[in-house]
Amino acid sequence: MTTETIANEPIGSLPVPRTSSLAPVQNPPQQTSLPNTAPLPSEASDVEFSTSGLITGKNLSFPIYDKSGLLLVAQGAVVTSRFKELLVLRGMHKVMVSNTDAKAMCGLLHDWGMTYVPEQLRHAKRVLTRIEFLEIQKHPIYTANMLQRIWGLPPQVAMICYQVHECPSGTGYPRRRKGNSIHPCAAILKVADAYIALTSPRPTRPPLSPAAAIECLVHMAARKVVDNATARALLKVLSQFPIGSLVQLSDGSKAQVLRRNGDNYHMPIVQVLEKAKGTQADPRDESCIIDPSKSKVKIVRVLPTPGRRELEFNPDMLVVKRS
Repeated sequence: MTTETIANEPIGSLPVPRTSSLAPVQNPPQQTSLPNTAPLPSEASDVEFSTSGLITGKNLSFPIYDKSGLLLVAQGAVVTSRFKELLVLRGMHKVMVSNTDAKAMCGLLHDWGMTYVPEQLRHAKRVLTRIEFLEIQKHPIYTANMLQRIWGLPPQVAMICYQVHECPSGTGYPRRRKGNSIHPCAAILKVADAYIALTSPRPTRPPLSPAAAIECLVHMAARKVVDNATARALLKVLSQFPIGSLVQLSDGSKAQVLRRNGDNYHMPIVQVLEKAKGTQADPRDESCIIDPSKSKVKIVRVLPTPGRRELEFNPDMLVVKRS
């Protein structure tokens, strides 16, 4: 029996059926390392990177145009939004590459290698065994090999996508890199990817509530599973209670988070929806908008989202046990 952190799961990948007419090659090349500046092979000249966000080419093997590809694109688009926010907060938006569309490609394409993983593993509704998970750990290699074939795509994109599942502690994959040996933008993308994955349903669990996902990331940062500075940056963007979260206040009323409140991560601005006696609050009443940092009323707990089954944070979910 082995144990691993939850962040070692392919949590940024959706289980995608292989139904594309542009099927992946049967035996993708195996690559164990990637140079810092990956040269683009000359035979890839029939594949082009488009600023419209599409990848085109007559020999393209990515299933981007069918339902399978659209699922990955949809997930990647949400990851990209958070990734770009964190890049700016960490001051990396100018260091990486100058082309904004190229930055977006990292969020969109970092898990395309999952299309090479056997379908029965991607769809498994159970915890994978240690041997099975070794197949999952190959997908960053597949992704990097695919991206190196795309003419016009900055080489940093392949490197970042290759290292996105590495951990500062050295417990990630595929190469168990640690600390400064991980590209800083890969460390940032990992946090964005982890947050979106935690708040999305998986075959083995319902989604976590946004507040539970933030709490989980804070614990992961303490264990050096994700970059601590980037996790703090995400906390600054979302606050401990993300916008839209329903919360209960210390006076018994129920409220919804409106916006973050500067560096007061645990005290965002809220609007009362239901008073302590159960009567509905008037949405036009400005007194119902409360700043807990300046009020005696405080947030005491997060409430479940109506009509949505969500998990609350439990420290046990930080560890995945494999046979």
